[in-house]
Amino acid sequence: MASIIPIAVTFLLMLGPYVHANMHGHGRMIPKEHYLTFETYQKSLTETPEKTSLIANANWVALTFSEPLIGKFEVNNDAILSISQFSGDIGSAKANVNRWRKQLGLAPIEKTMKALPTMKFGSVTGNVVRLKNKNQHMLVVWITVNNYHFFNKVISRKKINEDEIFSFIESQPWASL
Repeated sequence: MASIIPIAVTFLLMLGPYVHANMHGHGRMIPKEHYLTFETYQKSLTETPEKTSLIANANWVALTFSEPLIGKFEVNNDAILSISQFSGDIGSAKANVNRWRKQLGLAPIEKTMKALPTMKFGSVTGNVVRLKNKNQHMLVVWITVNNYHFFNKVISRKKINEDEIFSFIESQPWASL
């Protein structure tokens, strides 16, 4: 019996993502997790970016992206703008700000947080969050239209040209995305 256990473990490890979830009572296949490999990275350098209905500035470079992103751009060779879309409940402002703070290696906000500053972008209003650590700047504009939340997140090693980003946000057809 002791000699069959290593064989069974090896067999299950070989099956990996193909193990049927009935073993866990769910009645569906366990999805395979995807990891960035060097081959995947090299392939992404030559892939054509997915089509997006976002209207980017002419000097921006469209980058490849996957859900929940609806667009991703390199802005003037020094920043990356990622636009994600979510529906329904996406957590509190504090929870989202703390997630972004964590991405920059900053400590979470423990106490009650003031309301986020807002700005008008054409026909929509967005919450504006500015964060930075010693190496990076982050600007997030959070727009809610109907039951959809759009996070426009810019990360840069330099100070972010907010006017250019705000102009981009104002020009988008958020209600029809």
